[in-house]
Amino acid sequence: MTYGITSFDNIFRSLLTIFQMLTMDSWTVPTYNLMDQTQPLISGIYFSTLIIFGSFCLLNLLLASIMDSFMAIQAEELKKEMKIEARKRRDEMVKQGLIDNSAISIDSEPELIESKDQGPKDE
Repeated sequence: MTYGITSFDNIFRSLLTIFQMLTMDSWTVPTYNLMDQTQPLISGIYFSTLIIFGSFCLLNLLLASIMDSFMAIQAEELKKEMKIEARKRRDEMVKQGLIDNSAISIDSEPELIESKDQGPKDE
């Protein structure tokens, strides 16, 4: 039952009806209502296309992009946590006297650290 909310009377209700159909939440009621009021073949083709293309393709693409954003945020947080852990390990090693404080730079790029460790090249 849609309680009179789903209809195509104005643009806002139309968008709500289409969103309801894309989420596949009681999408059959507006489908049958429109098929009773207009030509059943055209309504059936429209709603079948909407369900197949909208629900199965566009909605999945939207969810995939949201998941990708969350994964990128999670990767950034993991990177920050790894830097914090590396700083803690470096500080512990400095306290134990295993390394100099200036020997390792965590904030530098790995390529820069490698090039500092290699020293000058003889040609």
